[in-house]
Amino acid sequence: MRTLPTITPLLLLAVSACSQAANDQAADAAMETSEEMTAAGAATEADDEALPRIGANVAPGVAFNYLYNFGLPAANIARVQEDHAALCGRMGIVHCRVTGMHYVKEGDGSIVANMAFKLDPAMAHSFGRDATETVEKADGSLTDSRIDGSDAGSDIVANDKTAAQINAELAKIEAQLKIPNLSREVRSRLVEQQVELRERLRGLASDRDAKVESLATTPVMFDYAANEAILGFDNRSPVQKAFKASGQSFTAMVSFVIVAIGLLAPWAALGGAIFWLFRRFRPKKANPES
Repeated sequence: MRTLPTITPLLLLAVSACSQAANDQAADAAMETSEEMTAAGAATEADDEALPRIGANVAPGVAFNYLYNFGLPAANIARVQEDHAALCGRMGIVHCRVTGMHYVKEGDGSIVANMAFKLDPAMAHSFGRDATETVEKADGSLTDSRIDGSDAGSDIVANDKTAAQINAELAKIEAQLKIPNLSREVRSRLVEQQVELRERLRGLASDRDAKVESLATTPVMFDYAANEAILGFDNRSPVQKAFKASGQSFTAMVSFVIVAIGLLAPWAALGGAIFWLFRRFRPKKANPES
């Protein structure tokens, strides 16, 4: 029992050391987890850097439309268009609709292609991101993107205010038309005003419907362009263009030489003939020794 006082301090020191080591490991693990979360957040921000997300909470009543310009090999454009249409189809017709598609191969081999979509505003950003990933898998890239917006909400409020004023004027005109013994000229003028105001109301209603539609759906446009190849001999590559330019330059030079020969040959022949005649028939000099 006498050894107990001696062993007890040693046990306390060991427990304290173990506790401190455990605390240090927990702190290191927490720091590593924090660093991993920070790195993941930075990676996510870097991935979304080219495609800014603008939520409805910071831009209420604003109608957006998206434009993406993609560059990719010409041979992959048609397939990427099919993939983008399939991506829209998987979202469902309620959330995404293809409203137009264009693909034309020009005489020089270049491709002119685009696609137009109407999307649920809440899904427009993610659709553009997924479409860009599809292009990157086809050896392409996003070369440019633009987001345009219009304050449709304010326009709708102004439209409703104007419509209310016109309806008030129409009510006054209708009240005046009910006055008995109204002269023909006054009645005719009031009827003309009534027709004009109702026409303005129809225009306002049509414009309002368009503004409401712009808030309900977001237009998204994809433009596709063939990348310029660094090497290769396709119609759009610099190597092919260099050969083509060299051929055109050589053809121009040959054409110039032929034209120059055609213009100068008669004069050269005439000059040669005159020189020959001069040498042939010129009087001989007298020999001084004779």
